[in-house]
Amino acid sequence: MIHCARCRVHWHADGGKPLMELNRILRPGGYFIWSATPVYKKDEGHKNVWKVMVNLTEAMCWKMVAKTYFKRARVGLVIYQKPDSSSCYENPKENNPPMCNQNHRLNSSWYTPLDSCLLPLATSSYEWPAPWPQRLNNKPLSLSLETDTEEIFNADTKHWALVTDVYLGSLGINWSNVRNVMDMNAGYGG
Repeated sequence: MIHCARCRVHWHADGGKPLMELNRILRPGGYFIWSATPVYKKDEGHKNVWKVMVNLTEAMCWKMVAKTYFKRARVGLVIYQKPDSSSCYENPKENNPPMCNQNHRLNSSWYTPLDSCLLPLATSSYEWPAPWPQRLNNKPLSLSLETDTEEIFNADTKHWALVTDVYLGSLGINWSNVRNVMDMNAGYGG
C-alpha cells in the first residue's frame, strides 16, 4: 500500500511519469490511497486534474475501490487497486501508456530516468519478493544467479546482523528518539 496524504505530488504531470513510477514499485494487487483536493473540490482546475487522473488510472487498469469525502475533516480520498495480473494490458484500447521495453528495465532501480510506460506484472512468485519479514534474509532477485553471490550475500547479512547488535546494545543511545538510521557502508543493504 502506498498512501499520499496531501503530499503535493503531481501524479498526472509529464504524461503521468510519477504515477508510472509508483505503479512500478507497487506490488500486483496493491493499493494506492490518494487524499488530495482534486478528489473532492469542484473548481475547474481540480476537476481537470481529477479527469486526467481518472483517465490515467483507467488506462493503467487500476480499479477504483472507493472514493469518499469526510465532511467534518474536510478530507477526500480515493483508493485504487493495481491489477494482480497483466491480462488487462494484453488488449488495450489504445497503446497509451505503452508497455515498457523489458530489456532496459531489468536493473533500473537507481539513477534511471522515469518512463511513461507500464511494466508487465510478475507472472510467478519467483519474480516477486517474498513478503516482509520473510524476505529480510532472502537474497534479492536482482542479484546475479551465480552461486558465489548467494554466499557473499549471506556473509554480508551475518556481518550486518552483528553490527546492528552493536548499534542497538552497545552505544548507549535512546533508540525511541531515533528513526531511519542507515549505515552507508552496507554492501547489500545491511
